[in-house]
Amino acid sequence: MVRTIPELLDARAAEAPHLLSFEQTVNGRSDRATWSEFKQRCDALSLALEELGLRPGESAGVIGQTTGEWATTDLGILGAGGVSVGIYPTLTPAQVAYLLSDCAARFVVAGGKAELSTLRAALTEVEKPPVVIGWGEAEGEAGVLGLSALISRGRELLARKPGRITELRARAKPEDLAVLIYTSGTTGVPKGAMISHGNCLSLLSELKKLLPADVSGADVTVSFLPMAHVAEHVIGFYGRISAGYAARYVGSLDSQAVLGAVGQTRPTLFGSVPRIFEKAYAKIRATVAEANPRRQAIFAWAERTGRAWSRHQLGGLPPPLSLRLSHALADRLVLRRIREAFGGRVRYFVSGAAPIDPEILEFFDGCGMRVVEVYGMTECCGIATVNSPERPRFGTVGRPVPGMELRLADDGEILLRGPSVFLGYWNRKEATAEAIDADGWLHTGDIGVLDADGFLKITDRKKNLIVTSGGKKVAPAPIEAILGSDPVLGPSLVVGEARPYLTALLTLDLEGAREAAGAPSASVGELSRHPEVRRRALVAVEKANAHLARFEQIRRFRILEEELPLGGEELTPTMKLRRKAMTRRFAAEIESLYATPAPAEVIEASAAASAA
Repeated sequence: MVRTIPELLDARAAEAPHLLSFEQTVNGRSDRATWSEFKQRCDALSLALEELGLRPGESAGVIGQTTGEWATTDLGILGAGGVSVGIYPTLTPAQVAYLLSDCAARFVVAGGKAELSTLRAALTEVEKPPVVIGWGEAEGEAGVLGLSALISRGRELLARKPGRITELRARAKPEDLAVLIYTSGTTGVPKGAMISHGNCLSLLSELKKLLPADVSGADVTVSFLPMAHVAEHVIGFYGRISAGYAARYVGSLDSQAVLGAVGQTRPTLFGSVPRIFEKAYAKIRATVAEANPRRQAIFAWAERTGRAWSRHQLGGLPPPLSLRLSHALADRLVLRRIREAFGGRVRYFVSGAAPIDPEILEFFDGCGMRVVEVYGMTECCGIATVNSPERPRFGTVGRPVPGMELRLADDGEILLRGPSVFLGYWNRKEATAEAIDADGWLHTGDIGVLDADGFLKITDRKKNLIVTSGGKKVAPAPIEAILGSDPVLGPSLVVGEARPYLTALLTLDLEGAREAAGAPSASVGELSRHPEVRRRALVAVEKANAHLARFEQIRRFRILEEELPLGGEELTPTMKLRRKAMTRRFAAEIESLYATPAPAEVIEASAAASAA
């Protein structure tokens, strides 16, 4: 019986020793490891870390891009009985110092010179600095132990002490702390969510039962999202060990690098955040708009055919012969080309973190690219509800995974209870008591509704609800999601608390805005004033307003003239705006949106909203 994450790896390596675990390209050279080889690397590192002094229950941080080394380090730490603490590479030195001090890290492992530079600046603020280990460009730097050298040392220890790994496995227990995942801090100081081996395994066991029958060790995914996030760490990485399929590590969040890896790998499974689907959909629309009328007509017909096909499939209705023939032709002319942009082989996409417009989901489904939406949070190991891959219900995040209880409080807050609910917050008893009540219910802070069949729809965060001066309650998240559907825009912030109407602060997606403006080197400030970018922003606001009641509509907006650093004070590493920090930082800009008469740069938005 598997009791811990390292034992999960043992079982996978025993069952499929020669199947591929991961591959990546490092300095132009291919690095591949089977499950057996990956296990050996992890076991070797466990013994080396133990020899260096890592003791059961002690923390070790990892900062770097998602790579095979990150994965090896994680299992090496857990195999020695330690606690793995992921650190976003985009954090500032002060933020890194806070995390290392809070968890009392004994070791910290860095990949890359940029990460090592951030780490070194952070360590000047840590009272008891941890031992520094490095991989990649960080390896070989002064004062840094090399990860590859430690693995080599561990291999020697494996040969000398062949039974030591078995002893380490025997002393570990399911209730032991496995990972500390720090919350993004949208509502305050980051807190370390304590997740045990048993928490992870209970969820992975239930998710494995929900996997389609055709998912196997022959599948492959592209892994690029930060391992410091629960989705990639627990669901992506540990889930992949549980299910047995391989990954190609990109080692970068750069969109070109990700697309290059997708084209080379041609994944069969793909997990991502909604933004990638929204941008792809908008780019397809923009490309079609520039085509000649004949091509536009063909695309429109193919899209209608694909959507009709999707509705029949999801409704469990056999498509008539005419639709089968039309869909086959539409697929040959148009739809397969859209699939090819994602490698042409993806059978299932998984998306979480924010809702996707059902219109986009139906479009991709009609193209043969089913996107399965899920819902969860760090405090329940990443997934609490999931749509069935065979019969998802678009616009919802599905139903609870087996073993997870879900109910709605009187105010609509989603409450969860089950074996994957975390142990609490590291060194924060009061915060833990606020999160988990005396009956074991996790208070998620999310507001939702359940339909007649038990499918959950998320409406907003409890603390984010806006109450206007007229007493109207507005959930900003759905509005912000519509605004973000245009690829020129980044995350947006709807404001209006105790105000007569709603306004919005818009950020720009640098890549998308430059493409729209035809200005590949323009600054954010220049782009914010570009006529085409402003037009696209105005269209996004009008689109949002068309779906909203009068009191929910955005009357005015402001495009911010600066780029917010990822992981900074205002923008979390997972691309979420920190509402309090934003309203404090841009107080003057917000006030200008409520000035009478309106400033020249926002009059057009006010007029557009009035006409909507």
